[in-house]
Amino acid sequence: MKLLALLALILLANPLVYRSISAIHDDKNYMREWWNIDAFFNCGKNFSITTSFEYEKETPAANLFLTIFDLDDDMHYDLGAYEQSIDKLVVNGNVISYEDSWIKIEPPFYEAYFNRKGIEVYIKLHSLSPIQKIVGGVASNIPFGFGYYNYTFTSKCMAGGWIKINGSRQNFSGIGYYEHVYGNWSYNKPFRYFSGKVIKDYFALYKWWRENMSFDFKNITIWTNNPFGYDWSWGFFDNGYTLFFGNIPFWIKNIPMGIAYIYDGKRYHEFKLTGYDYINGEYHNGSFFPTKFRMYGRNRNESLVLNFEMMHSPHIYQDKLSSHYWKNLLLYECPGIIYGWMNGSKSIFLNGRGEIEIERQNSIFDYALLSLSFKFPYPFGIEIYFLSYLIKIAIQLQLYLAPPAFHFSFSKIGQR
Repeated sequence: MKLLALLALILLANPLVYRSISAIHDDKNYMREWWNIDAFFNCGKNFSITTSFEYEKETPAANLFLTIFDLDDDMHYDLGAYEQSIDKLVVNGNVISYEDSWIKIEPPFYEAYFNRKGIEVYIKLHSLSPIQKIVGGVASNIPFGFGYYNYTFTSKCMAGGWIKINGSRQNFSGIGYYEHVYGNWSYNKPFRYFSGKVIKDYFALYKWWRENMSFDFKNITIWTNNPFGYDWSWGFFDNGYTLFFGNIPFWIKNIPMGIAYIYDGKRYHEFKLTGYDYINGEYHNGSFFPTKFRMYGRNRNESLVLNFEMMHSPHIYQDKLSSHYWKNLLLYECPGIIYGWMNGSKSIFLNGRGEIEIERQNSIFDYALLSLSFKFPYPFGIEIYFLSYLIKIAIQLQLYLAPPAFHFSFSKIGQR
């Protein structure tokens, strides 16, 4: 599961560190750890699958996230098991199992079997891209509050196997993705894993992140139910390139914190996130989920613009939180299309598909947004936009001094 994995990606970067997996553990040695597989495949029909084996000691609990999307019939199967006894997830060397389901890690191969609610899936990935460790060349780990975690992935894998639904077994082939995340951080006791190494990693990441970044505070947007959330996507394109994308929508939108990796068949191109726009979306149980959004990224020699659009009925996971301030945690996942441009020595059009996931940790005040736009030198004035899901209203105010103009609007909002 990718839940909250990107929350502390205060700046994710790694100048092309290629490694094999160096951390397969014999037991549950960390506060949190998960192993994840995503894939798109065809067996006469088009499907996608997203799954994670996860344990966390703070509750403690074990989770099996498993969603299969039938892309042709626009439906999905929720086969997961959540908040179960931590003993249900067994780590035995390079094999991790949950009841009758398991995943086996033998890089460059990642093999998994699932038997849930009358549906069986066997999948084997053969990695065609190197393992990429996020911030491996900048910091020893990614800080998470006063704790830390380690994040590795490979974005291009050949996928093969079979699926059995309604008694019919069909072989399939396709393309897949694998990631492994582990670390020590605590929501209830934030200082539990505090150390000087965490502070050192924060400074290293901030120094890297600040380089060549510019900030435009003519427009300031503030929202309430972040930074405990993320926008995430894995994707693949018609030209053979693949994508990893992660963004933390911080309280202040003008401070973008995210990264994209494009694998071109030879190496990863790394892009800092320089901006993003939520174009369309929907409200669900107190949160706003962008169903269409755009990201902008740059490195020293290249720029990247990508559009993400959810194209199917989403699967929504919800976890109630026992907190005086935080109300719930929501994961909104959906396959979709991804398209845009990568510009360097030449312009490359990118068109493809991918899994898109939006996670939000929602406060008791629900989603609220305040946007202030200062206009100058001409027109000269201010625009204010306020929205609250809790009281279901949206207010817009425009006041210009040159040329003189005034506009005010009030509307009600609701769940779509």
